[in-house]
Amino acid sequence: MNNPPSHVRITGVGESKQDLIETGARLSGFAEALNLEFEFHPLHKMLYDATGGALRDFFRLIRSTNPSVVVMAEQESEHNDAVLEKRVSNSLMYYSAILTVSILCFHYKWWRSMAELGGFRSVEISERGVSQSQMILKMYDHPFGPNSFKVEKQQQRRVSDGGAAAGVTLSWSDQPLYTVSAWVPSDVAGSSSAYQQAAA
Repeated sequence: MNNPPSHVRITGVGESKQDLIETGARLSGFAEALNLEFEFHPLHKMLYDATGGALRDFFRLIRSTNPSVVVMAEQESEHNDAVLEKRVSNSLMYYSAILTVSILCFHYKWWRSMAELGGFRSVEISERGVSQSQMILKMYDHPFGPNSFKVEKQQQRRVSDGGAAAGVTLSWSDQPLYTVSAWVPSDVAGSSSAYQQAAA
């Protein structure tokens, strides 16, 4: 990034208070190593209800604060399919991968629709961002072999942005586990290109 920020403020939202505390500590340590002034504000909040109304309202609340960029990280469990057999099948595949690797949310497509209803649009993930993710992955020892995990772009065809890659997915043995995506307010002109560096 040509003009790095002098100060970064992050509000982390999640259902696990402990995860938020640990995330804040890791980010603070990373910012300190970069000599970057940093604030982390944890917000412990349950975002699930049967209709998705709570999550839509939450995205609208975030939108009202006019954030520079919103980053979402979600588990690729896809347990909310309308067909029972598919929910069971997806759950078996997902949790067999999770238990084997040893770690409930919604699939990326569902999150995307909620974010768009809340007034956001996704930012294309750069090749540099993917390369950095792959480099970080190689820093860890994997008991199931170096090729058991992989990081790939999440390709989503959308009319609004021409089908650009909208996220980075961590998979194990071809089973998606986590997807990270970046979002900006949908009515900010030129924000897609302006925040591609942020998504990197």
